[in-house]
Amino acid sequence: MAKGKYKTRKENRDATKLAEDLARVRAELMIEQQRLDEVRGRAAVDRQLRAALATAIAERDAVCTPQIERIAADRDVIVAATRDLVAANEALRHAETVLRWAWTALGPEMVYALLTGNRAFLLEGIAHDGLSHDAAEVIQRVRGIRKYDPVDFTAEQRRALSKAAAAAAGIELAVDTPDDDDVAWAAYSDRVRADPAALIAFMTPLPWLDIASDGEHPVSRMLGADPEVSAVTVDPVKVVPSVAEVSTGTAAVRDAVTAAGATSVAKTWLSTLQNGMDNASGTAVPSLVASTSVYPSPADAAALHAWYAAVAMGAWGRRRSVTDGRVAVAAGAAVPFWLPPGHTIAYLDSEPLSDEDVDDLRLPFPQVLVTFAEPPRLPALDSGVLAEDDPRLQYIDHTLTRIEGSEVPESRELMIAGTNGFTAELPTLWDVLSVRGAHIEGVLLLADAHGHLDDLFAWCVAVPSTTAGTVMGRWVIPASRSATSYPNLVTNAAAVAAWADWHRPGQSRDAEDQGPRGGGGRPGRQGPEDSVHVLNVSATNAAADAAGKGEPTGRTTAPHRRRGHWRRQPYGPGRAQIRRVRIAPVLVNAGRRGSDRPQIYRLPAPTRSGASTT
Repeated sequence: MAKGKYKTRKENRDATKLAEDLARVRAELMIEQQRLDEVRGRAAVDRQLRAALATAIAERDAVCTPQIERIAADRDVIVAATRDLVAANEALRHAETVLRWAWTALGPEMVYALLTGNRAFLLEGIAHDGLSHDAAEVIQRVRGIRKYDPVDFTAEQRRALSKAAAAAAGIELAVDTPDDDDVAWAAYSDRVRADPAALIAFMTPLPWLDIASDGEHPVSRMLGADPEVSAVTVDPVKVVPSVAEVSTGTAAVRDAVTAAGATSVAKTWLSTLQNGMDNASGTAVPSLVASTSVYPSPADAAALHAWYAAVAMGAWGRRRSVTDGRVAVAAGAAVPFWLPPGHTIAYLDSEPLSDEDVDDLRLPFPQVLVTFAEPPRLPALDSGVLAEDDPRLQYIDHTLTRIEGSEVPESRELMIAGTNGFTAELPTLWDVLSVRGAHIEGVLLLADAHGHLDDLFAWCVAVPSTTAGTVMGRWVIPASRSATSYPNLVTNAAAVAAWADWHRPGQSRDAEDQGPRGGGGRPGRQGPEDSVHVLNVSATNAAADAAGKGEPTGRTTAPHRRRGHWRRQPYGPGRAQIRRVRIAPVLVNAGRRGSDRPQIYRLPAPTRSGASTT
């Protein structure tokens, strides 16, 4: 019995263990079944991804195939161009060989003649370099260095050059004058040399642009150019006064000097104008084609005054009109004022003056030249007449690349460049302004007999060039304040000259009461800036703080400049008198991003009606 009992227990234990093993195996089987299902799911996803990848690769190949074909074609072009470059280098070496042969076999004169189309100015074989060209040529021909006839301009080119030269000098040349009539040309040259105004006009304004009036041109209308002025009604002076006497005189004196004529005025003022240009050649604006300095100073205003005075006198000598005469006399005798950096836009973009303010305005001198350290930009207008890539403009820009310091190309070279080698007429100033725009470096203001702002004024503009550090030249454009699209700019310039506080010429900028510079009781050496009135930038009242006024709206605006203005302030006994106090502009939201961007004062394009908001 006992043995059977133990046997039964053992069988029960074995059965229980087998049941547990079976349950464990079934659980493991279920886990493996789940894993198998997961693997099958991943396999399905993998098949889907592989199919999507194959589709994407096919689409990529379809898109990239044309690009690959273009790259292959470009590669073929580059390979072919490389072969052409090698061939060109071989041809260049061959050309150098031919040039060396020509230099030896034909002589330098013939080589220069063939390359330039004009006679060569050579000094080969001449020890003294101060000889004239004719003397050097005689010596070289005796020594056998010059063996061939000189190549000169053709008859057509000489006629074109003579026509351009006569237009630049402002003295009419008989149309039937043959180019080989030495007697007639000598007589004409004597007439030009005897007229100082013609001599100035021959050199300035630079004769590679035609400055003839064109009242219908869009730029001319925009600037208010070609103004109608009344004739001079006073008698001409018997003896032309000096520049200083006209500067401190009256409008009647200016008109009397104008009535004396361009020749008399140029003869008397020539030395003063030349002295001003000599002084200007040592400044940061050393020539008519030099751009203004990136570090402006009051000496720039003196230099600009010298250049624009010469330009205005040359324009008078070239056109001989009453308008040009008044502007030329005013430019020569003008008192220069200078707005330092940061103040051009602050004053010129002020709130427009009322008619009453304009009537109350009195200029401090009969003629004032207000110059700007940061010239406003005159916008270019697409007139469709002249293209930016015009060969004449490219020739002019190329000529400017050879200019250094105070150099200016010779008048003949200017005329050749302006006509593209006598193949076209000179471009007009108005067409060039429409393509390039201009920098307004100053405004010449004239006063009438009572000191009121005259309707006649003049723009002093520099036309930019694509050559770094240069401009195409400077021009004085007479204009009418009532006809220009920018009358507010002119009146604001007059307001700053009449009402602002200025440092007197030659006085320290640090202290008004120090007197002239220099020590030991003697005046210091004067520089160009000692003739310039400089704006006292500290004599401007800050705008009233508007913080806390009104209810907040939650609206924010981008950083912008709120215009300055002139406030009428009563003063004196019984506060019966009125003076103007300058209220400075305010930069709204100055703390926001973008408020520190540099600002360039670009004049707005005029509206269709010809009016402007400036």
